[in-house]
Amino acid sequence: VASVDMGDAAAVARGVAAMAQGGPRLAGVFHAAGVLDDGLLAEQTESRVAAVMAPKVTGALALDAATRGLSLDHFVLFSSVSAQFGNVGQAGYAAANAALDAIADTRRAQGAPALSVNWGAVGRVGMAARDTHVAEHLERMGIVPMEPGAALDVLQEALRSDQPQIAIMDVDWD
Repeated sequence: VASVDMGDAAAVARGVAAMAQGGPRLAGVFHAAGVLDDGLLAEQTESRVAAVMAPKVTGALALDAATRGLSLDHFVLFSSVSAQFGNVGQAGYAAANAALDAIADTRRAQGAPALSVNWGAVGRVGMAARDTHVAEHLERMGIVPMEPGAALDVLQEALRSDQPQIAIMDVDWD
């Protein structure tokens, strides 16, 4: 496990290099970085969108570059259902997650392992659990919080799939 500023590509490269040498084989990458800076589109600025994009997109691209020479079993990007459904005030966040989906698809097309997981709400631990506005919006859409253990069980199944992208969410679209 390494902790680095995912918006700093050089720091990501150094972190991967440090993990790849000396210890056990680096078998997988799980990229779960993300920040929110919600606001209506008219209120967004280039710097606000860049701050949301950096940990997700810059980090994913840096991880992609730094691990290309390694024999990874998994390269998992934690995306969000916001990439498919959007969320009021989260244009930058939705775009960053859609970019993760595209990165996974590109890696797979090039023969490298990749899975982008479009997470729905995860109860008690996810971003939606920390932001009541997001949680309320998702619930209005019928996306209900999953128990963390159940979410991890489904993730384990998704890791065995041959898909570059999968949505994991609990829905009630009755």
